[in-house]
Amino acid sequence: MGKVGIAIARPPNLESFYSELVREMDWSPAELRPHAASTNAYDDVARLLENIPTGGKALEIGCGIGKFSVSIAEKFEELVGIDISKVATERAGMEQSKNLAALDSKVTYLAANADNTFPFDNNEFDTVIMIAVLEHVIDVFHVMDEIKRVCKTGGSVFITVPNAAYLRHVRDLLFGRVPLTGTYTREIHQWRTLGWDGAHFHQFTKSALNELLEDTGFTAQDWTGDGKWAKYRRWLPNMVGSLTVRATKD
Repeated sequence: MGKVGIAIARPPNLESFYSELVREMDWSPAELRPHAASTNAYDDVARLLENIPTGGKALEIGCGIGKFSVSIAEKFEELVGIDISKVATERAGMEQSKNLAALDSKVTYLAANADNTFPFDNNEFDTVIMIAVLEHVIDVFHVMDEIKRVCKTGGSVFITVPNAAYLRHVRDLLFGRVPLTGTYTREIHQWRTLGWDGAHFHQFTKSALNELLEDTGFTAQDWTGDGKWAKYRRWLPNMVGSLTVRATKD
């Protein structure tokens, strides 16, 4: 029996994948509620940012269309946002200039893939922020090594990742279901657009993320987590949907 020829379409690269996701996204500054009873990852990072001095130069990795960047800009003297999608960074700059032009002198955006060498000098940033990005990159060790390279000694790093040990996810595994750490639906046809579990390549728990921080030259200072009524559940890591850590470069 002869071989059957199968036409296989060339898969889109990650840049085009994320560009499609952000193309139709609504733009407005993130509305931060850092001390609310129920919080999201942006709220948690905003709350932990209160624990570091105002000023200095910050880097946001995975800035998307700049919704969070503009909301925290007043905390810093200068802020640079990078994203794998040029569509996202161009729109971030356009929306900022149209709606918050006063920030153009301090907030800039650049298309850059975190899996490549960062286009910055050693020890350039006082603060590095990475929200819901580490689970999407190819090589977590490379990304963390690059963060260490561009962050000043004693500088602060804020990282948010999905919490694989969240009790809801553990329950799903017990019932033979893939935990939804990055998407809202189990409809397989939707995952063609959203990516398998939201295009998450890696899973994290508090202990795993802490080991990664220590291995790459950081020390965790504060931990928190988000979700409904998270303010009353943060004392137990397995009770929060996403983990956020503030760490310092050793």
